[in-house]
Amino acid sequence: WEAATLHDFQIEPLFNATMHLIVLLGVFAALLFVVAAGPRAETAPGVGAVHAGKFAQARRLLRKEAEAGNVSAQYYLGVLLIDGTGGPRRSVEGQRWRLSAAEAGDPGAQYRVGVQLLRGGGVDVDKRAALRWFEAAASQGFAEAKFNLGFMHANAIGTPRSFQEAFRWYVSAASEGHAGAQYN
Repeated sequence: WEAATLHDFQIEPLFNATMHLIVLLGVFAALLFVVAAGPRAETAPGVGAVHAGKFAQARRLLRKEAEAGNVSAQYYLGVLLIDGTGGPRRSVEGQRWRLSAAEAGDPGAQYRVGVQLLRGGGVDVDKRAALRWFEAAASQGFAEAKFNLGFMHANAIGTPRSFQEAFRWYVSAASEGHAGAQYN
């Protein structure tokens, strides 16, 4: 009686066929995701103008796109208006656009609204509301929001002190590569 080997059972061809099928299914799933997602908001002309540094042009394009409901355009227009980039500073209008993007689920906008509520700067300081906006951004994987949540829980800012919650948020932010969280 001899010991059987993997080659005796012809497992390698079955394994290779299975791996090919898995790869093909993965490619198919990726294509379905791209088709279902439709055109990405970041491909909007206004956002492209921002990335190209053409800020005056970006403001004009972004306004049309933002009014049409493009969430990325709302966020970028808000930033340009608040900072006065590419034209006159219009903080109140910019805050409205950024809040609109945050309410529509943009994690970057949610984070920035949280920062603004935490620091003030044109709005009343509301630490509990800031915490809620950071939680919204963190739930979408926004590492900086997770780090801020860790800091807020550790220092009882807008929430009772909880080192357990702080640790959880710091670990989550660190696992996404946030350098500050990796040293807490």
